[in-house]
Amino acid sequence: MSEVLFERMRELAAVRDFAGVKREAASALEGADPDQRADLWGYIAWAAIEQGDYGQALDAAERSGDRLYEAEARIHLWQFAEARAALEAFESEDNEDAADAAWFRGLIAEFEGEDPAPWFERAVELAPELYACLLYTSDAA
Repeated sequence: MSEVLFERMRELAAVRDFAGVKREAASALEGADPDQRADLWGYIAWAAIEQGDYGQALDAAERSGDRLYEAEARIHLWQFAEARAALEAFESEDNEDAADAAWFRGLIAEFEGEDPAPWFERAVELAPELYACLLYTSDAA
């Protein structure tokens, strides 16, 4: 993927032009090599999630192979078992991605009537700058 395209999508994202991000990524798909195609589909998935278009996000996430975006889209579509499976297959050494995955596992646990606190606490542990203000504890009434 050219650095110019990358920069253009970052600029569009900075001004929350998610339709522009999707348009730029989609237009670059045709000439892209397989690795680039996965990245471009990932941008489309991210932008679709930001727009609340979870069906499109799921389709793009599956095309990109991005299990984290897939899980997020599936949570919004109330497909909790499938979201959990996507998260179980997700691997990342990036603390923010791992924190997001833990937070999503907590959401699934909460929706299914299980204790979400261990997952939420793990998210805070991995990325306190992102999740500390949202900490959910099992002591809450």
